[in-house]
Amino acid sequence: MSKMSRWKIYNRRFLVNPFQLRLVGVAVFHFVLVVLIFATALFAPIVIKLESGDISSPHVQAAAREFLFLHTRLWAPLFGAFLLLVLHNIVVTHRIAGPLYRFRRYFEAVGEGDLSSPIRVRNSDYLKPDAKIATRMVESLREKIARVEEELEQANAVWIDLGRALRDGAPAGLQQKIGKMGDGLEQCSASLRVFKTGGAPTDSAEATTKAPAEPVELEV
Repeated sequence: MSKMSRWKIYNRRFLVNPFQLRLVGVAVFHFVLVVLIFATALFAPIVIKLESGDISSPHVQAAAREFLFLHTRLWAPLFGAFLLLVLHNIVVTHRIAGPLYRFRRYFEAVGEGDLSSPIRVRNSDYLKPDAKIATRMVESLREKIARVEEELEQANAVWIDLGRALRDGAPAGLQQKIGKMGDGLEQCSASLRVFKTGGAPTDSAEATTKAPAEPVELEV
């Protein structure tokens, strides 16, 4: 499935990954906990009155009427508020989990070497500044890689000229071409040193980057 197809599916889905479900679940748990505390504080005194007095007592009958009134009027609004809370949390968490879903797909593409397109988020998403930072990071990486490719292309062109000169048996100007090739390779190595991969450079790499581009004496 193409990346564009995955993004279209993402736009049609309100629940994009388990992380969003966990966020909604936490909000639902907090709501239920608040309702339980509220219901206990509201109904516990009434239940105590019902249990402590005679059923024919006016106070007990009043408490019974109050209990029935709250029982018939309270739960429907709370259930409606619960549905509104769930829907609102799905919308809000979608603006967080949705960009995170795209970040993961985007970083997977970058890991595979695809630096061609920026990360796209909607105007209503909450992580637009982070998406801009990620896009700038990849753009900077793309510019550095393009510079390295250009330098390598120049060095390769000099190397081709060197091979032609050797085949023609005309060493005139050969030392100058070798010096230009060394300069190009040194520039390429300097550009590559910008990237940090976490590994220590090998002895051959250090020798390549530190070797001066001096002319080579040829015997004719």
